[in-house]
Amino acid sequence: MLEFKKLGFEDFENVRNYFDAFRQHSCDFTAGITFMWRDFYDMQIAYSGDDIVFMLTDDDCGPAFLPPRKEHFDEICREIEEYCRSEKIKMQFYSVAEDMLEDFRRLYPGCNYYAEEQWSDYIYEADKILKLEGKKYAT
Repeated sequence: MLEFKKLGFEDFENVRNYFDAFRQHSCDFTAGITFMWRDFYDMQIAYSGDDIVFMLTDDDCGPAFLPPRKEHFDEICREIEEYCRSEKIKMQFYSVAEDMLEDFRRLYPGCNYYAEEQWSDYIYEADKILKLEGKKYAT
């Protein structure tokens, strides 16, 4: 069964390498963001073979897990299910990209999902952010 521990700096290289291989382009799949918010969200990790399972706790929603890599999606989800059953907590995931929904629907037909716009990533055009022109970029 998964054994979670508080994310520590000794895990940094493993986390960075894991996300480098993940190929998801959301800020939640980066070592920098993960470590920056680790205390605020009580970020915990568990190792499962070459995979890392990330669990954070949000005061509004309780514990939630980062989706696993596609290569081991089913196996890691089953481990998370087992953990949630043993801890009597709801199984929920955060930062699920649209291209990941297919895997969740396949494994969990009828699962619920929703988007929270305030947590969406945003992308700036490089030439505009370099110049910082206009009110849009004012502080």
